[in-house]
Amino acid sequence: MLNTKNILETYNWNKINFCEWEYYKFLPNDFKEFPLVYKNLYFFEDLKNYISDISNNLNTKTDLNIKQSFNNKPIRVELNNIDSINRIVNFFENYFQHKSLKSQVTRSYPSDFPIYTNTDQCSKENYWISQFWHIDNLKHFCVGIYLNDVVLGEGDFQFIGQPENNFYNIISSKTKPGYTWKDTRFNDYQPNDNEINSIEGERGFVFFFVPNFIHRGTFPKTTTRDFLRIDFKMG
Repeated sequence: MLNTKNILETYNWNKINFCEWEYYKFLPNDFKEFPLVYKNLYFFEDLKNYISDISNNLNTKTDLNIKQSFNNKPIRVELNNIDSINRIVNFFENYFQHKSLKSQVTRSYPSDFPIYTNTDQCSKENYWISQFWHIDNLKHFCVGIYLNDVVLGEGDFQFIGQPENNFYNIISSKTKPGYTWKDTRFNDYQPNDNEINSIEGERGFVFFFVPNFIHRGTFPKTTTRDFLRIDFKMG
């Protein structure tokens, strides 16, 4: 295995203290000092009835866009008609006093899809690029909501160490000539298990995040995993 410490050092040119990020001043107060904030079930009573509507739409399987397949079976789909999430989006727009930029509802199905560690092993078209360790490279803050119970190994959101200590600046053609999406993926990075943190939570679990710390998505092994993400643009 390659030395993971040496791999991360090659990305140090773009690493930055979260509180010194030029867009930090545009963030809501929830993000004071930290780019990842757990809200646990604080909002659950307000949202739980709406979550059922979203789950029902996913279960009908008539309005889904297949994002990825494996062995001729869909393993990741997106809900096309997102009218059922409008009340949740409005809730958080009111909470932040900020208009949302986009929203996405996805369902991941159980699979044994191979875990690649290098972007040269695949193309953006045939692989869920969020399963690499990566940064989103966006001037966004986001709301993530588990729409069903999520435990370790069942599609949990994962991150490395303390997010505020593994935060990175925006990459662009100005800061890195010839920049492509692959520059936001940490090629060949394979951290030890004790370096990986997972977000587990019950149905309705809410977390806020600025997605430029090292993180990844995972596929569930035995059950479906439903997730709602709402993006808000800064600056």
